[in-house]
Amino acid sequence: MLGASRAQEVHTGFGTHFTHVEYPDPVTQTAHLAGKQLDHPPSYLRMRRYTQALGTGVIALDPEEPWFFEHKQKSGVKERIQQPLGEIVLGTTHLMADAFAVSLPSAGQVLQEFGKPLMPIFLTQSVRTHYQAPGARITVDEGLSYYGIRWGELRAYHLGDLDAVKAELKVEKPDIGAAAEEQFDQVCQEFGGQPASDGEAARDMFAAYQRFIEGE
Repeated sequence: MLGASRAQEVHTGFGTHFTHVEYPDPVTQTAHLAGKQLDHPPSYLRMRRYTQALGTGVIALDPEEPWFFEHKQKSGVKERIQQPLGEIVLGTTHLMADAFAVSLPSAGQVLQEFGKPLMPIFLTQSVRTHYQAPGARITVDEGLSYYGIRWGELRAYHLGDLDAVKAELKVEKPDIGAAAEEQFDQVCQEFGGQPASDGEAARDMFAAYQRFIEGE
């Protein structure tokens, strides 16, 4: 994590070492799935979409709009398919419809073993910038905010914002990605970056969600 006030300097630093990659939809929205008792399947299932602008206030989730349904395995392998939101919710509620079981069999197996329906319970969004390097890629998230979704609903309510820039290095080819890792650490240290794990972020978001539910 780096201070939000230094965002432009951070981009300048990464731009010196890495290649900036532009995508047409800069905003990433990720909806995290859980059971009704807020229990989670044994591996990471989520929904994701890319948009032009940040949502504000209450974000209505259109069941007709396509999202990516993703299964991120412990090995780091990520599989995804794109489906309308309503079909994803229906598929997870019914422990994977036939189409999911064929298109994403690993996720179908996880859901069958978990044995409980899933729904989106909280959503994060940010403006994401991408950089590329030999054997690695870097993502930089700004304007990170998080939203609570009551179980069974398709409306996301704003819970809070993170006044920081999140930079993440993903080494895809360790044999040639070591140089990128060294340069990434150098830029982060130069601008006072502090390590932050996904586990810490998840705990913060879950605590905010619990306060949201208890405030009903």
